[in-house]
Amino acid sequence: MHSLNYRKNILIVFVGLLSLIQIFFTDITYDESYYWIYSKFLDFGYYDHPPMVAVFIWFGELLGHGVIYTRLTFIISMLFTLFTMTKLVARENVIFLIVSFFCFPLLVASGFLALPDTPLLLFSVLLWKKSEDYLKENSVQNILSVSIIIACLFYSKYHGILVVIFTLIGIPQIAKRKSFYIITLLVVLFYLPHVIWQFNNDFVSFKFHLTGRKEKHFDIENITNYLLGLIFVCGFLAAPLFTKMALINSKIKSNKIYFYNSFAFFVFVFLLSFRNAIELNWIVTACASFIILALREPIVKKSSFYILLLPSFLVLVMFRVLIIYDFGLREKVDRLNEIHGWQVRFNEFYALDLEPHVVFDNYQYAAKFSYFRNYIYPVKHLRSRESHYSILNLIDKYKINLDDEVSFVGTKNIFDSYRIETNYKDPIYIEIKTQLRDIMDKYE
Repeated sequence: MHSLNYRKNILIVFVGLLSLIQIFFTDITYDESYYWIYSKFLDFGYYDHPPMVAVFIWFGELLGHGVIYTRLTFIISMLFTLFTMTKLVARENVIFLIVSFFCFPLLVASGFLALPDTPLLLFSVLLWKKSEDYLKENSVQNILSVSIIIACLFYSKYHGILVVIFTLIGIPQIAKRKSFYIITLLVVLFYLPHVIWQFNNDFVSFKFHLTGRKEKHFDIENITNYLLGLIFVCGFLAAPLFTKMALINSKIKSNKIYFYNSFAFFVFVFLLSFRNAIELNWIVTACASFIILALREPIVKKSSFYILLLPSFLVLVMFRVLIIYDFGLREKVDRLNEIHGWQVRFNEFYALDLEPHVVFDNYQYAAKFSYFRNYIYPVKHLRSRESHYSILNLIDKYKINLDDEVSFVGTKNIFDSYRIETNYKDPIYIEIKTQLRDIMDKYE
């Protein structure tokens, strides 16, 4: 037993060290820098997401500013998630769980990127663990723990409501307990500040997610891309074996939580694919539940799993090496440009005479350059979609008027603007020292 715990802890530490190395050699992404902006204006809600991602970043940056601090809380969260998952599988499968975790892309990414999916994953796994404890013992401690975890789940990402619903479907007997309604009341009280924030901001987040995202229509590619992506993120060649074990274990009553949080979740997102392009990170919690369900009971012969997991392992190793060093492939793989080569672009940008005011149109570029300078640049959305900058309204806070001379940064060539190539997103165009009024007229 002690030997197992020792090996388990060593492997978890090893996973953490790999993520730490990854962080040192990976530039901040557009989304991470945008969430960093959140952390500079702590609140109970934001335009795109609930506030937990901002809180996680804020905690890390109490120690300083830089990618290691921005992502520090997320590494710790991932390790605690993995440690909790080892408590939910058969003891004989603990080491295999950690190895499998390393072969599931969405779970691995939760360890080195500062994204809302990481706290969502953490509190989902904690909910499953504390739900099991609550089923065994209807104590005050378990009641309070479940209430706080559900509230934190809702504060992490709106997808959290699905985790709670599928968990409740998996253990419907708890609805007969009087304490269940105490939990419900406590969750409402804990989540009330976010509801008040939404009310005060005209429910901007719900409107954005319901109507402000990409056009919704049927496209067969959305369905096929989701199904192929699902196979890849669930073990690739080992996916059939994991599925077989998961379906066998789903027949056990105590495993129903994980069945609904994996298979039912997968089916729910599959139905969404009939009218939406699916982002695979939506199923990160379902992937965790899928592994747990497959490993709830001892697996006698693991050799077949190890062999079939090898391709997934090698692909992810190659991917993580590419993130650290692009081997000149940045010119061929656009996405690598998001995390490589920005020091050159920053130097080119700041070599220009941009004072007194710099105003961005694109919120992602604004966040990226703000992160590098550790200074929040304002955004005036003219051509790009609205973002949390619309709520911050920094143009007014910085007292920038229409007649003021600004250097405007966007994705449109206005008056023979200075151009910086990004090779992934649109080029960066900089109109140096022009009245904001003239720029707005030109955009119209």
